Amino acid sequence: IVFTGELCVARQVAADMAAEAGGDVQQGVTKATTMLVVGERDLMPGWDAKSWKHKKAEELIDKGFTIRIVGEQDFLALAAITD
Repeated sequence: IVFTGELCVARQVAADMAAEAGGDVQQGVTKATTMLVVGERDLMPGWDAKSWKHKKAEELIDKGFTIRIVGEQDFLALAAITD
């Protein structure tokens, strides 16, 4: 799991949640990445200021790698974390 963009929770808190849920948190997107968590703004239609991590994940997806790009709120739901 890799995080990018502006998150509502601190990056370390999100990383701890991912690790607690069994995820392997990494700093950068690679061929081994299976999930990229992006800030909600990054999912808005027309948003063109994607991070290099987001762009790298999309490039790898185009090459056939399986990487799931999810928004922060979906990640929190997947990690069974609620406010």
